[in-house]
Amino acid sequence: MDNVYQVKIKDYSNMDIGIYFYSQQWDGIVDYKIFDGADCGKMKYCEVITDTKGVDGVIFSMEESEYMTLNLIPKVSSKMNAVLEYRLVNKLR
Repeated sequence: MDNVYQVKIKDYSNMDIGIYFYSQQWDGIVDYKIFDGADCGKMKYCEVITDTKGVDGVIFSMEESEYMTLNLIPKVSSKMNAVLEYRLVNKLR
């Protein structure tokens, strides 16, 4: 059974996201520094989503990572309003 950790950020338009994790697949640290939604297609564990109001969000899924760190940095601190969801999914292979 593998664990899949998912972090969903509903609206990241006013924030910079730093993502850092250890990848067992690559046997090393992966540091994406400042995340750009346009780069999500190049990343194994990333999916950009758009809600019914046209607001972009992102889902990071870490299937084989020992740990993961997300840093959320507001672009305009007075307008920081992040909504995050986190879940652990167990699956059989």
